[in-house]
Amino acid sequence: MSFYIDLTYKNKRPKDKILSFGLKWDQAGTDVNVNLFAIQVNKRQEFAFNQKVIYYNNLKSKDPYFSTRLVKTNNKGRLNSESITANQEIIISDLDKVPDFINRILYCVASPDDTPFRDVNNCYLEVIDLRDDLTAIHGVDITNDFPDSNACILYEANKVYPDRTKQEFNWELNEKSTNFTSGMYGLLDNQYNEFFK
Repeated sequence: MSFYIDLTYKNKRPKDKILSFGLKWDQAGTDVNVNLFAIQVNKRQEFAFNQKVIYYNNLKSKDPYFSTRLVKTNNKGRLNSESITANQEIIISDLDKVPDFINRILYCVASPDDTPFRDVNNCYLEVIDLRDDLTAIHGVDITNDFPDSNACILYEANKVYPDRTKQEFNWELNEKSTNFTSGMYGLLDNQYNEFFK
């Protein structure tokens, strides 16, 4: 897609190896809720819902280092000086701690009650910089870009092997922008079928 970050480790500071995403939306006058979640995919392109999906009922990945985790900010954080809404949820992936058997991480947003995103005011998912007061590096306007959808895969982090031995690897982040009208569980069912077909 149009957005790409090379997360090559050479000469990087520790926090450069941490991917962070902030989900925000305007809750004023509505009961609409939106959820941020991540799917970890192994080398066989498989995932297991209870083990590797990080979401509101499973706040940490199951690896020993909790390499990917969801943080709720209680509306106290702001993504940048131009933000009109607070950052409700943050997902953080520490790429140094991701287990060897994980090859990809998908970062997704869904409405738990299948509300279309057109009814979620000012909903954004942003790649944020933990070193710089949560400054947004890149963002997706979910309300306007996916008005008829209620679930999206918006970013994908991949291991990239520069040589055939596959002994060393880099990470890269790409915008994915795959949308669904079947909610979070429809998205997961679709991805499960894709991985196992």
